[in-house]
Parts: sequence; structure tokens; C-alpha cells
Amino acid sequence: MLKKFKGLKHTEKIIRKMCNVVGADINKIDFTKPDWYTKYKWSEEEQEKFTTWLSEYLYDNSEARKELMAMPIKDKKTTNGAARIFMLNYGWKLS
Repeated sequence: MLKKFKGLKHTEKIIRKMCNVVGADINKIDFTKPDWYTKYKWSEEEQEKFTTWLSEYLYDNSEARKELMAMPIKDKKTTNGAARIFMLNYGWKLS
């Protein structure tokens, strides 16, 4: 069901990690539905740990920055902002 993200190597990796955190079966999620990210919940702590991981992943990986960021600048503040925007758009609901 990851067809929506086909060819987006880093986005797929990020979504897989998100699913891992909450124990979601990635093969059972229909990513073509506009509300797919509302089907699971995580705690604020889990969300914050994931956001930190994503920020560091973007900082360390230029390909990921180019794939996900409009301005792929290697800067902690910028990658942290991009990670938070990603979470606002695709993060699970808070429990």
C-alpha cells in the first residue's frame, strides 16, 4: 500500500519507522486515503522522539533533505523545522 510514496525512498523509510513506533502493519494502511495518519495514536513522548530522529536523519542525509525539503539546507534549525512540518502533516494522532 506504499504506492503513494513509490520512488520516494526516504519518505518510505520515514513512514516505515513511524509505523514501527506504533506497531502498525504498514501493509494494512491505505495511504491513498486522505486521513490515513489518523488511524493510529502515539504519546507525546513517542512523537517527540520520532521528531528528533527525523530531524537528525534529515541533517545527516543530503538525499533525504532534497526529497523532503523545499530548501534542503544542512542546518539543525532548518531540519528540525522540516521534521515538525512533516509531523504536522503526517504524524499520528496524540493519545
